[in-house]
Amino acid sequence: MRALLVAHAPLIALVPAARIAAGTIPTGTLPAIGITEISGIEHDTVARAGNSVVTARVQVTVYASSYPQQKAILKAARLGAGV
Repeated sequence: MRALLVAHAPLIALVPAARIAAGTIPTGTLPAIGITEISGIEHDTVARAGNSVVTARVQVTVYASSYPQQKAILKAARLGAGV
């Protein structure tokens, strides 16, 4: 998820890539985006040869100094259909 967000130019214009991180964000680092895995389920493949598919749910949290800034970051973070 971080790789997708860091590669998205409209988002990087508002939040530096160094402030998009997995886990908790240090206090006072604004604006920033925190990414946390909520759950993950591993699905076996037909071959069962070590290749598996993982379905994961992630939470993306936006930290900003104001509500308008938060809304702008959330709007910029929309990656589009199919992502």
